[in-house]
Amino acid sequence: MLAAFAIFLSNASYAQQFRTLEETLSNSPEASYAFVRCAAFFRASGSWAGAQLPNSVLDYWKENVLALFLAASRIRANRSGMTGEQAITSVELDSETIAGQYVESFRRHYANTGSAWDGNEIWVSDRAVCDSLAQLVVDRIASENN
Repeated sequence: MLAAFAIFLSNASYAQQFRTLEETLSNSPEASYAFVRCAAFFRASGSWAGAQLPNSVLDYWKENVLALFLAASRIRANRSGMTGEQAITSVELDSETIAGQYVESFRRHYANTGSAWDGNEIWVSDRAVCDSLAQLVVDRIASENN
């Protein structure tokens, strides 16, 4: 029981450091970070909402996750010398960790306000940034395929 409480406290303090993507980008993170973070945003949002959202919204988010994963993996492979498979694995692991931070933010906000997203500064801010970034990536992929 004490160990579980210690893990909870360490997770809680780590989650408190989770800032909006816009704030994080002001510190110039590594090149693929915004793509990984946005993939995690859509992944976590879809996971949290599940069947409560229309299929069209979930399909849109899934398309965004795939496009952002592809972009992040390409960036990592090009900048680090990783193979494509190594880059995909790296992006997947980082995205999974960040998605967990989003879900924790949703839980905390829901517990405090009764809504996971309404008024959740991280969700509202990151949704705006990630919608724009995802649209750019999806459009770029579409133009490459034409």
